[in-house]
Amino acid sequence: MQGIQNQINTNTQGNVGINDLKKVTIALPTLAEQSKIIDFIDKKVSKIDTLIEKSNSAIELMQERRTALISAAVTGKIDVRNWQPPGPVISNNQTDEEVTA
Repeated sequence: MQGIQNQINTNTQGNVGINDLKKVTIALPTLAEQSKIIDFIDKKVSKIDTLIEKSNSAIELMQERRTALISAAVTGKIDVRNWQPPGPVISNNQTDEEVTA
């Protein structure tokens, strides 16, 4: 950025022309280094894509199970008349006293 700033004609408004940009030096990695960077990023993106697919599959399965459970309860296949919710859930940020208070 400093290289471009040095080339700007600053009378009242900064203007950068194509000839000014031709004078700016930009450091680039070698082609071999660029290839290594691309390979590294491709591997990371592949891992992320796999995790996204697994997460989406898990979400879909949970939604199917939720639908099946609701259907079973509505149609009377399972008895939920005496069902009670589990005890209080304590998050990492809460103490026992906060939950019982």
